[in-house]
Amino acid sequence: MADISKTITYKIPNERFGTDDSGGKTSTHTYVGPAKLMLHMCKTKNMIKEVFDFDNQSEQPTPADFYELELDCEASDDNCIRCTLVGPAGYDTPKVYEVGVGPADQPNRTIKDPTHISEVYDQNSVVHGYNGSSWENLTYETGQTGDDYPDNSHGRANWDWDFIRGNRNDLLVSSDAATSEDMPDAMKAEWVAYRQLLRDVPADWAGVPVDLIAMPTAPDEIDTTSGFGNADVPVIMIADRTADDDAIVAQLPNNVN
Repeated sequence: MADISKTITYKIPNERFGTDDSGGKTSTHTYVGPAKLMLHMCKTKNMIKEVFDFDNQSEQPTPADFYELELDCEASDDNCIRCTLVGPAGYDTPKVYEVGVGPADQPNRTIKDPTHISEVYDQNSVVHGYNGSSWENLTYETGQTGDDYPDNSHGRANWDWDFIRGNRNDLLVSSDAATSEDMPDAMKAEWVAYRQLLRDVPADWAGVPVDLIAMPTAPDEIDTTSGFGNADVPVIMIADRTADDDAIVAQLPNNVN
């Protein structure tokens, strides 16, 4: 069977990593892929373990601890989203945007398009979303690790300000002995400045989404915060944004742009 093409309009939260979609915001996605998928489901956990094109899976034996589940990608918009997130067709790479956050003398950060289907929906609400008889509702990506996923498999760590301060404090402790009496003054000054930047993190990054906060680079480390992405995924710089791009970046909370 030939691949299908199905365009859907889906809800997005009022802001990135939010769960409130009362603002009526939407985005669109065109699924191009198999009309049906065959899922191999773990019998004990009802989770997706393997995914095949329904029409091309006759050579795939079903392991004894799995069962088969058919997923019709055309049956509903939610099924189309499920097929997009776990199916072999995949989806287009999200755009990447430069955003202006943090101190002016530090590099800006980048985000993936927060309206893109892969950024809006939690993929594990599909992988773990079948209860043995029906599909549970899709859930939004919140940027957090929930109790349902103790292996931290569904994305980012539990980033909040307690996490940031704990990380900052660990870096202060680990750099306590970085200087010595016989160290050149210039090198000692670099460490003193670095430790002050660590102390200033809460003030310098106030109001910034915590996953965009960059800890200062220690003098004996290579700066990995400079530069943007890779050549295969060009970054849309602030100066090059269109009005549509600005509307997408406006999904960031606290007027970060």
